[in-house]
Amino acid sequence: MRIFSDVDGTFLGEGGAVSLDEAELARAREHHEIVFVSSRTGAELRTLQERLGLTGWAIGEDGCVLLHPDGSVEPLGLATGEIVRRLATAGAGEPLETLQRNSPRQPDRIASVLLPREAGESARWAHFRHLATSADLRCSIGGKWTTLTAGPDKGEAVALLCQRLGWLPDAGIGNDANDVSLLRVVHRGFVVRNPEGHHPALAGIPGIRLLQRSGLAGWKEMLDTL
Repeated sequence: MRIFSDVDGTFLGEGGAVSLDEAELARAREHHEIVFVSSRTGAELRTLQERLGLTGWAIGEDGCVLLHPDGSVEPLGLATGEIVRRLATAGAGEPLETLQRNSPRQPDRIASVLLPREAGESARWAHFRHLATSADLRCSIGGKWTTLTAGPDKGEAVALLCQRLGWLPDAGIGNDANDVSLLRVVHRGFVVRNPEGHHPALAGIPGIRLLQRSGLAGWKEMLDTL
């Protein structure tokens, strides 16, 4: 079975803590194929795969890049430079610069712009979001960050990969708003319980399973269920 898994807050916790111990990870590798679906870059996902002894496909930058098993990265969305140009043309260049001063440097990001979470949900940045939307960009909130993209979302990227390879979208797991599209395309969807509870946008998906263990223990609960 293939498990399409969000990374931060789902498979990884604070400081990079992993959901599974060595024995559990070995069991997961034996019986399942883990495909990470994340707002992280292809380079970050490759490093994570190597750390865990995983190989294969992964989806990064919130659906806009595809990491191939050979390590190459295929853009699926608009290039980062073009996203920035669109924002500048829409009049959002100055607020973008302000937001980016509070963002980590991401030299490997090729099809998205990473900004602090407040850019996607704070009333202070509502006009910025309006300008981004007017430039046909999507603001996706996940973990501590908002990702700006113009291309497939997580669910669309999973559907594209499955179509290419003749896979079934067996199972998926996530914890935040940018996982809605992912959990809508898989056959069996699981929602990790956050400290404040299950995210309401995910909890309302038809047929979804709300995991009862909190945080990273939810991944183990899903594994036991499968």
